[in-house]
Amino acid sequence: MVKEHCRKKCLGCRQWFIPNPRTQGRQRFCSKPACKKASKKWRQARWRVKPENKNYWRGSDEVNRVRKWRKLHLKRKHVVNPPDQWIRAEGVFEGIVETEIYLRAREMILARSQKLTDEEMLEQLRVLLKQHGRISGILIDEAEGLPSSAAFRHRFGALVNAYRLIGYDPGIDFGFIEENRRLRKQHPEIVASLVEQITALGGSAVWDKATQLLNVNDGLRVSIVLCRHTTTDAGSSRWLIRLDAGLKPDITIAVRMNATNEGVRDYYLLPGLDMTWEDLRVAEANGVYLDTYRFDTLEYLFSLTERINLEETT
Repeated sequence: MVKEHCRKKCLGCRQWFIPNPRTQGRQRFCSKPACKKASKKWRQARWRVKPENKNYWRGSDEVNRVRKWRKLHLKRKHVVNPPDQWIRAEGVFEGIVETEIYLRAREMILARSQKLTDEEMLEQLRVLLKQHGRISGILIDEAEGLPSSAAFRHRFGALVNAYRLIGYDPGIDFGFIEENRRLRKQHPEIVASLVEQITALGGSAVWDKATQLLNVNDGLRVSIVLCRHTTTDAGSSRWLIRLDAGLKPDITIAVRMNATNEGVRDYYLLPGLDMTWEDLRVAEANGVYLDTYRFDTLEYLFSLTERINLEETT
C-alpha cells in the first residue's frame, strides 16, 4: 500500500499520482501525455520569469546575436579536423587498458577500415591466388590483411564477378546464381498477379513483408516459393521445394519453372497439414500422393478464395 505522503497532486489534471522516486522532489506533473505538455510549458514559463532570462529573446541585440550564431553554425559543410588539430588532455582519466594495447588495437581497426580501390582489392586477390593456387570465400576470410569475402561481394556484386576480373576460373558452373537472381525478380511479379486476381474475384489478399506470406481473406496464410529446374547427371528433371517449417503456412504454392527457368511449368498446392518435410525434392512424376496436389493453373486456388453472395445463392 502506497504511503499517503508519497503521493502528489498533479498541477495539470489535479489528480493524485505517485512521482518518480528519482525526481519526486521536483516532479509537479504526472506522466499523462497532456500533463507532460503542460509540464514543458510550465518549466519554460518559470525560466522566462527569471531576471537573467527575461530579455533573452527580446530586443535587436539578442535577435542579431542569434541570427549571427545561426549563420556561422547552421547549413555549413561538415568539416573533419585532422588529429593534430584536436584539443586533448593526456592522463585526465585512468585508462581501463594499457596505452600500448590500446594503440595496437587502434592500428588494427584503422587498417581494417582502410578504403581500397577496386584495383587494389583485385591485386590482393591475385596475390592470394598465387599463394594457394585457388580461391574460395573461406581462404579470403582467413587471409591476413585481406578484405573479407563479404566486402568483395558488396563491391563487385558477387565473388564470381571478382574471380572473372582477375581471370580465375574455379571450375564450377555458377550459372545457377544468375538463375536464382532472375527468379527472385519474378517472385514479386507472381505475388502481384495473385493479389490482383484474388481481388478481382471479390476476395482480399495482402502480402505481409515481415513473414513473406500472403494473407487471403483474413484467414488463409499462403506461402509462395519458386522452384528452379535442375538436371541430374542422367538427364532427369528435378525441382527442390523448400517448405517454411517455422511459420507453418496453411498452403504452400510451389511454382515449378520450366527447363529454361524462364516460364512456369505447373503448380503444386501443398496443404500444411499434409506436409511434414522441410525440403521436398520432386521429379516430373511423383506418384498419386504428391501429384494429387499438382495443377496446370491456379484456377482451383481462385475458386477457394472467391467470395460468394449468399443472397444470390438463395
